Amino acid sequence: MEWLNYMEALGGQAAIAIDNVQMFDSMQQSNQELLHAYDATITGWSHAMDLRDKETEGQTLRSDRPYRPSWTVAQVREHIAERSGPHFDPRVVEAFFSFIDESPDLQ
Repeated sequence: MEWLNYMEALGGQAAIAIDNVQMFDSMQQSNQELLHAYDATITGWSHAMDLRDKETEGQTLRSDRPYRPSWTVAQVREHIAERSGPHFDPRVVEAFFSFIDESPDLQ
C-alpha cells in the first residue's frame, strides 16, 4: 500500500511539473507575440509620422503663407520662448535652441 501512495504522489508531482512547463511555454509564446505586436506598432507609428512629415514639410513659421509673410529667426525664437512652460517643455526648448545655435545652416 505504501508504494501505491508513493506512486500517486510521484504522479501528482509529475503532473504539476508538466503543467508548469506548459505554462512557461505559453508565457514565452505570449511574450514573443507581444514583442512582435509592439514592434509592428512602433513601425506603424514611424510610418505615419513619416507621412505626416512629408505632408507638412515646408509649412513652418519661416515660410511665406498666403495669409502672412514668413517670420524672421528672431520672431520664431521669441514665439517658442514665450510658449516655454505652458506649451513646450522648457528643457526641450533649451535643447532645441542649443541645437539651432550649433547648426549654422538652420539660422
